[in-house]
Amino acid sequence: MLIFNEPDRSRLAHFLGGLMHPWINRVTRHDMHVSITAGFKAGEIGPALGLSEALWGIEETSTWRGGRRVIASRRQ
Repeated sequence: MLIFNEPDRSRLAHFLGGLMHPWINRVTRHDMHVSITAGFKAGEIGPALGLSEALWGIEETSTWRGGRRVIASRRQ
């Protein structure tokens, strides 16, 4: 079983991150947006890892707060 939690590459994630700017320092502001830009969209993580859908059951979800979760379990 493989479990990944990564940033969701979306405008909403950047917008929500922007709302936090008054309360975080400049390094965190920069790193947050770099991480979101380098994040993933739906269906990208499995192929990037070379996970074949024939061999792996892949369940992918995202949250409104900008997180993308992928759970991959090996088929028997």
